[in-house]
Amino acid sequence: ILCTGLIAVYALLGSAWADGIRWFILIYTPLMLLLKLAALAVGPGTLRGRSTSKKLGNQAPQAFFHVIYALNVVLLLYARWWIMAAAWAMIWIFSYVFERRNRPSS
Repeated sequence: ILCTGLIAVYALLGSAWADGIRWFILIYTPLMLLLKLAALAVGPGTLRGRSTSKKLGNQAPQAFFHVIYALNVVLLLYARWWIMAAAWAMIWIFSYVFERRNRPSS
């Protein structure tokens, strides 16, 4: 949520003081992309903590993340930051693929 807020400030205000936010986005986005790719490469069976968080009931619904990722893509497209928008679109796709793999079969 913090990252989306910072992306919104950067995209909508885009003033000179937003240079620090730009650097945050430049560092956070590739890191997030690498982590999502690593999660796909490792596979859902080897990741620990997912079942624990489900038992505790402290996990946000998947639709929430889809909305956040979509908002990031739209805001970055609005700011005409094409590469970062594409990176967030990839993060969104990787998250969707991971979610589909991780769903229990009915």
